[in-house]
Amino acid sequence: MYGQVQEDQTHRQKILISDPGVKQLLERLVNKEGDLDFGGLYACVRNPWLWERSANVNEQYSKLIKFASHLDHARKVCRMNAFIHVHGNDLPSWHSWARRLWDLHAHRVVPYHFALRWDNTDEEFDGWSCYSAVSHSWTSSMADNHTQHFSTPVNGHEWPVPLPIGVTLEAVRNELLNLGEEYVWLDVVCLRQSGGPGEALQADEWAVDVPTIGTIYQMARKVIRYYNGLGVAFECRGWTGDRHWLRRVWTIQEIHPNSVTAGLPEGLTAEDFHHLKSEEHGRPFNHYLGPILELEDKMEWFGLARLEDLFQALKELRGRVATKRIDKIAAFGSLLHGLVRIPLYEADMDLERAWALLLQCMHPYMLAGFLWRISIPGNGRYKWRPSWTQLMHELTEESYIRDEAYLQNPALKDNFIISKQCRLLKGNAWLTLDHTDNSRPMAKVHYSDAVVPMLEFSTTLGSGQYCKEGAVRLVGNHVHNEGRHLWGRIVPGFVCLMVCKEVEISQGEIGYEKITVVPAKDLHPLRFKAEFEKTDITFV
Repeated sequence: MYGQVQEDQTHRQKILISDPGVKQLLERLVNKEGDLDFGGLYACVRNPWLWERSANVNEQYSKLIKFASHLDHARKVCRMNAFIHVHGNDLPSWHSWARRLWDLHAHRVVPYHFALRWDNTDEEFDGWSCYSAVSHSWTSSMADNHTQHFSTPVNGHEWPVPLPIGVTLEAVRNELLNLGEEYVWLDVVCLRQSGGPGEALQADEWAVDVPTIGTIYQMARKVIRYYNGLGVAFECRGWTGDRHWLRRVWTIQEIHPNSVTAGLPEGLTAEDFHHLKSEEHGRPFNHYLGPILELEDKMEWFGLARLEDLFQALKELRGRVATKRIDKIAAFGSLLHGLVRIPLYEADMDLERAWALLLQCMHPYMLAGFLWRISIPGNGRYKWRPSWTQLMHELTEESYIRDEAYLQNPALKDNFIISKQCRLLKGNAWLTLDHTDNSRPMAKVHYSDAVVPMLEFSTTLGSGQYCKEGAVRLVGNHVHNEGRHLWGRIVPGFVCLMVCKEVEISQGEIGYEKITVVPAKDLHPLRFKAEFEKTDITFV
């Protein structure tokens, strides 16, 4: 065993059988983990025993296994809750949640921890940039033709590996090695697929592994893309097909600012293929790829932190295809900025419940944007924010107030939202329906108090929104008129005025239900003189 490993190590430093712990480690692996073939054993030892020549490699291996148990424990803790805490359980900041990686040198799939390095200075494990990730879309033969699923020692025959017609793992491996890769994450060999002796484990693993796919790609050193299918050469057709990389939901969460293209035919460079035109529609590839590159730029710096960015992502998601409808919610969550936790994945979960769970994970500033800057109410149980159905099918860029505002961070309570320091106008407000324009529902609002004799304005209601005439309340997003500091800039304070009605949440507790939101700048200057009280309000 030692002789074979030593022969394969000729391109690296020599390992002597007399080096501390080498013989003991080999005996340990051969005797106690005898189900591993040579490739599996080689994958276990080739990286760890090069960490520090003066240290006992067997003892270092034990440290690695102990650290691996810490990572496994973090996954088990997630399964006992509804959420994955991305950096919880004392996980290092570089942890990506990858369960397995493909060791291209050993040509075996190994647990993620075997790619880690040992930092001699800090005396701790280091996983920064220890792998790359492969992004591809499943071809129809992979998804529908089980004769294209192959049992292989690469993944220990744990499940049949789906591949496009005419593609082999060996060919994909060779191309990745030529690109200088050592460890890669590739779903068909690293994410448990259907079939095989461990199929019963799939649902349990996917609960954690699927929602963290976005993290795996974000933490990768780089991403290698196959646009026309895994191992398939780039072609100037099929770009609008349901199975193309440009049209799949999962690939939107695999975007990365450091991405390279694989599968380019000989003579075609990465600089040239963007300008190639579709054989079917005549448009250049960059016409389709451009919006993705814009999202990549935003993801590199802040992720999707603003409402404007959210609508850009929604536009991209709406035109993409998913095997399961819930996949769009999981992919959308992976693009959002600042998530410290994400919901577990359940393939058959109700969409609105999955959306409600994701909302609980979002940054408060994004929630405040849903409340104040989206002008129409939700069409589900909760009116303060849009339903998932609205996001996917109804909301347009005209549905939100473009003026950026200083929004206090709200808090969720029982799926209601509590907004702080609201400007609750004290006077009387009345809403009447305006039927002069049959093309869209309109309403007029009349307000008066001891200071303002009359303030009137018209507003557009949401399409299909049912609304009664009667008394309403007017609420501003902030008590201050002047600008406030936000992320190093000055933005206005009182920008949004919500028309809402009082509702009883529980006995003795009043909440407010959104009817519409209007930009304060469109109203008469008397709005600043209206009597108000500063208060925290629960919106339903």
